[in-house]
Parts: sequence; C-alpha cells; structure tokens
Amino acid sequence: MLALQGCASGSSTPTVDATPPTAPSSLVATASSSTQIGLTWSASTDNVGVAGYRVERCTGASCTSFTQIGTTTGATTFSDSGLTASTSYSYRVRATDAAGNLSVFSNTSSATTSSSGGSNINVSISPKRGGLTVTQTHSFTATLTNDTANQGVTWSSNAGGSFFPTTSTSGNAVTFTAPASAGVVVITATSVADGSKAALATIGVTDLSAVSTYLNSNFRQGANLQENALTNSPATPLTNVNSTNFGKLFSCSVDAAIYAQPLWVANVSIGGAKHNVVYVATQHDTVYAFDADASPCSTLWQTGANSVNSLLPSGQTWVTSGDVACADLQPDIGIVGTPVIDLGTKYSGDRSWNEHDICGHKIEDHGRSRHVSPTVARAGYHHRQRKIIWAAGNFCFRARKRKRKRGWHVEIRSVG
Repeated sequence: MLALQGCASGSSTPTVDATPPTAPSSLVATASSSTQIGLTWSASTDNVGVAGYRVERCTGASCTSFTQIGTTTGATTFSDSGLTASTSYSYRVRATDAAGNLSVFSNTSSATTSSSGGSNINVSISPKRGGLTVTQTHSFTATLTNDTANQGVTWSSNAGGSFFPTTSTSGNAVTFTAPASAGVVVITATSVADGSKAALATIGVTDLSAVSTYLNSNFRQGANLQENALTNSPATPLTNVNSTNFGKLFSCSVDAAIYAQPLWVANVSIGGAKHNVVYVATQHDTVYAFDADASPCSTLWQTGANSVNSLLPSGQTWVTSGDVACADLQPDIGIVGTPVIDLGTKYSGDRSWNEHDICGHKIEDHGRSRHVSPTVARAGYHHRQRKIIWAAGNFCFRARKRKRKRGWHVEIRSVG
C-alpha cells in the first residue's frame, strides 16, 4: 500500500520577519579615565522586538575603520575598558532582532581618554555643611559626572556615625545617623571607580538639648558653648561664617511682630516623629512651633489654629498701642518677655484686654493652654529648680482709671 502525506489545502506559509529595527540614536561617548570610555544611547524599536545591540569602535582622530568590540542584550549602555591614555576613539552602534535583521548604524560619537594617572570623574556632595543633634538623621546625596560605569561612591566619616546604605550611585540619597558624642564630623563620598576622587561635607554635631530661656541661660551671657557647626576649631573660630557658607536657609510667616527671643528644643516628639523645634511668640499672643530643619518652612503647630487652643480666653484680644496711649511698642502689644521652657512645659506672658487683666499661660506640649495668673511681663522668664520666676510691671501703661504704677515678682512652682 502506498501512503502519501502532504499539506492540507488552505494552509499558509509561515511569515518571515524581514523588518529591521530602527537605528539607535543619541549615542554619546564619555571618557571617565585614561583607560575607560562609557557609551549611552537611545533605544531602537522593532515590529517584533529588539534582541540587542552591537558596538563598533575605531581608533585615532578621523578614523573610518570600525571593528565590533562587544554586544549588549537590551541594555543601552556599554563600558569600553583597557584603552590607551591620551587617545581618541570613535564609536557607533546598531540594533539586531531575533530574526537577525540589523538596523543601520547610529550616529558616530568620539571621546579622548585622559592622560595616564587620573580620571575625569567629578564628585560633589549635598549638603556641604550643616548642624545636627547627637543621633539625629539626615540625608546626603553624591552627584558624579563621567562615572560611565555608574559605580557611584562609598560613604565614610572621620568621627563616627553610620550610613544607610554605605554606597550609592549618582543622585541617590543615603541616610546618615550622627554619632552619640558632639564634635565636628567630616563626611566623605569617595568614587568607587577612582578612589582619588571624593567630596567632603562638614557637619557640626551638638549635644545641646535646648535654648530654653532668654540669652541661652540663667546667667544671661548669650553664649552657646556647645556650638560646633559655625566653628571648625578653637584656633580658627568662625572661619566658615561668610557670605558663601552662612546665610538664610528659609523664612516662616507669623501674624505679628516678634519681640521675645525665639527658643529652640532638640528632639521633640510631635505627630509621631522627632523634630528640632523653634518656638516663636508674637505680639498677637500667638505661639508657633516651627520645624528648625525643614525647608521650606513647616509649622508643626500654632496656638489658636488647627485644634490647638488659643492663649486668649474668650472675649480677650491683644492690646494696641492706642489702647494704652503708649508708643513704646507699636502697633500691638502681646507677648513681650521671652518665654521659658522647662523641657516639657512652656511658659509665656501675654498682654490682653479683659478689664485690664494681663494673663500668663502655661502651654502644654500639644499647644493647649490654661490661664494661671495675672502679670505684665517684659523681662525674660527665669527657670530654676522647677520654678518659673518673672518680674512684671506696667511700663508705659495707663489703665482706664488712673492708678499707681505697680510691679510684680511672680513665681510658679511646677507640680508633677
């Protein structure tokens, strides 16, 4: 018996892919050292799919004889190493698909390796300087140019602390945790590809817990002896305070003039996170808590807003200079004396109208307040042995009915 087999009627011939990919574009060659050049280009497209790229090179200025030196599988970067110093190289790239179709060549790009003994890699770091409290965290970013293999940097410091992660590529931040002891810390980002290229940042780490009273202490000397960010060494104080390295970082808006000295507390827990906080009191009897490190300005809370109680009881407002016929403070008179902080409880004295009562307040951490005693406080508050002491008087102040001028010496004892 003879049996015959063949194609059934109506069957079709398999389609052959004869369409090549589009040409790669925007090829750029960059020399990163005396022996290495990196290539980048824009991807090709294909009706089925691009399988890879073939890289060709020729040597010498104005060369025309190209030879294939490598391939990639989908990647649009290539690193050519083992080159000769001070030599010009030209490159071109073409794409291929699974059927073996080849695109036309990309543009030609050339680069010249550097002289022997160095690289063209540059490293910069941001921020370059700053201040942290002990164990505070902060982000640092290294940016590299001519790092053709994208190897990035390794991070280190000269005085402790830790980094996470310990390496990073260009533009990707790491988190630095300051050491547990105060001092000046130099942070270094070192190129992985060329260990001779690095960038430095200088950070002052302080163990100061707070600026909690007028002129920084009960001695009113106005000195911060735990300042490390603004001086590099006792022998060369304040060498980094100049128009290039020192200046305004950001500003915060308030509702009235400020006469009281702003205060500062480290590592305050607000909203489930730790913040260094600047406390500011205004002539509208408002107290603000600003994040000391956030730019742009971040208001953590303020009295009389966002469910935080006002310092002024219902029916009261601040005093105006017209109310008291006094031009000493204009146009409004509220919290004049610098508050004091008991590292957990804030105290302030504000001036407000309610049959001429002038009110002092205790401010809890969450911003709520309660009326505690009458006073007219202009001098800075004093904190000693869990007692708050202030002197008060009706300076340039006339009540609705003329009375003798009075002064007070008031003491509040903290209980609990």
